[in-house]
Amino acid sequence: ADQFLVFRTGENAKVQTFMHYILEEYYGEVEPNIEVIHLYLPLLFMELARTFEEETKEKQRHQNQVVTEALAIIEKDYRTLSLEMLAQQLGFNKNYLGNLIKKETGDTFKQLLQRQRMLHAHHLLLYSNYSMEEISEEIGYLDTSYFFRSFKKTHGKTPGQIREETLHETCSLTTLFCSGDIVSLCRKRFN
Repeated sequence: ADQFLVFRTGENAKVQTFMHYILEEYYGEVEPNIEVIHLYLPLLFMELARTFEEETKEKQRHQNQVVTEALAIIEKDYRTLSLEMLAQQLGFNKNYLGNLIKKETGDTFKQLLQRQRMLHAHHLLLYSNYSMEEISEEIGYLDTSYFFRSFKKTHGKTPGQIREETLHETCSLTTLFCSGDIVSLCRKRFN
């Protein structure tokens, strides 16, 4: 298969000048001097390489910006977001965006979304009184059993185990600072 490199040099005056000199030397009215053309070619290639490098850097900056925007949207809208919705919001094809996210972050869209949901679930377990069903719903899972499996896979423990450990740690700290009534309340809760 043929492979080509495309250089976008329409605005590069040096490339245009070198090409003009090479073509003028070759197709001009006088016999072409191949040595002159050979002197222009390294200058042309050097300028093409600079153009290519600048274009590549610009493309990379743009891709980084797109992925940064995507990550911000995932962080904000993780409850209801899909790759299709994200791609539409950013104005890209979903397959292209999914591949770009994977290339730039090392994780798939689904993995990033899952991670964000699990982070929020963990926070809710520690700092709210929501039931497991409420937490599951809050982070965008309608199936509580799927939430439990996903949470355990991510954290190595069930949501109930995390909450219980946190309550136990809190009660242990409380025993250092509180009266016997609180201590006995904590003991009753865990026995």
